[in-house]
Amino acid sequence: MNHPTLCEYTCRLEGDQGEDLILLLDASESAAPQRGAIIRLCLETLAELPTDVRVRLYFLGNPQAYSAHDLDTQAPAWFEDNALRASLISPVLETLSPLEEAPLVVLGDGLIYDLDDWRDSPFWRWLRLVNFGASLQPAGAKLPELTTPTAQMLRQSLYDPVTAIELRGPGFLPLTWDSPAYRRVEDQGTFVLRGEHPPTAALTVRCLLCRDANLHVERHHATGRVSRREASLLPVASRPADGRLTPEEVAILDRACRRRDFTCPYCGATHAWDTLRCRAGRAIIAQPVFSSLSNQRGFVQFCHDAEGADYRLIGEALPLGNGLAALQEDTHARLVRFDPVSARWLPETGEFSPYQFLGMNCYGLLL
Repeated sequence: MNHPTLCEYTCRLEGDQGEDLILLLDASESAAPQRGAIIRLCLETLAELPTDVRVRLYFLGNPQAYSAHDLDTQAPAWFEDNALRASLISPVLETLSPLEEAPLVVLGDGLIYDLDDWRDSPFWRWLRLVNFGASLQPAGAKLPELTTPTAQMLRQSLYDPVTAIELRGPGFLPLTWDSPAYRRVEDQGTFVLRGEHPPTAALTVRCLLCRDANLHVERHHATGRVSRREASLLPVASRPADGRLTPEEVAILDRACRRRDFTCPYCGATHAWDTLRCRAGRAIIAQPVFSSLSNQRGFVQFCHDAEGADYRLIGEALPLGNGLAALQEDTHARLVRFDPVSARWLPETGEFSPYQFLGMNCYGLLL
């Protein structure tokens, strides 16, 4: 698509894009009597969590990350390595991005000396404390804190399932997507692709987006929390054809594009150029004049070449060039135009014509 502001992209979300969880363990002298209990609770909690939750493991006072998968075999050695470190959270938080949106759970016993230094940081709302007798926070801190919880209690306080996923961004217009759990939602000139209780996070979307802009993925959780990430985008240079028309269909296309009536392949009668289904004869269900597309819905793009014509299945929105697009509304189409000043899609006068000319010997049709 040639437009100074908009670009066509493909976005793929992987199925294992689960939530992050950061565990910080206290191996200091004050927590030494509770070392066995801390390890057991960690291992039992890891076993309780869904498999798509990604866990990162740290020790207080140490910026080095450890593999949570190796905790069951390496815990004694790791605790010994960190036994002389102070109960300080700063060395860990200083390695994390301020944009981090993941629960930070500290398991220990006794005061974290520098905890109050982070009260005004973005990390404060994500901190969760677990103690085994002695509180980890100074008076007045008021962070959520559990005392000797079971693994199930800790899991319930941490696991906040995703109830919806939304994709949005400047100039975003979803064209096609591969999950029926998603639908296009419009809000005052901006478009969102929203999935309600999607069975998996895996999703492939082809879309329009402002050039060099970010496509944001918002995950809405049961508690009302919203976590945000940026999606990876691949520019679409060209799309391979989804199929080719038969010679009989090419003959229909040639005449229909010139608004000339054609001979129906089913009933042999002459049909108006914009006829898409033949309702003559004894057939209970009207027959599509393009049988190659009999089970398809939405926009399709036809392109002539030296050997005939091919087609591409476009989806629920069709770019028409120069910031103009057609949107499927049930069996009809309406036009919108992108306004780069407001970064919104505004209503456009006019109508989408059957066999709309798209340039370069290509035509658009709504099935």
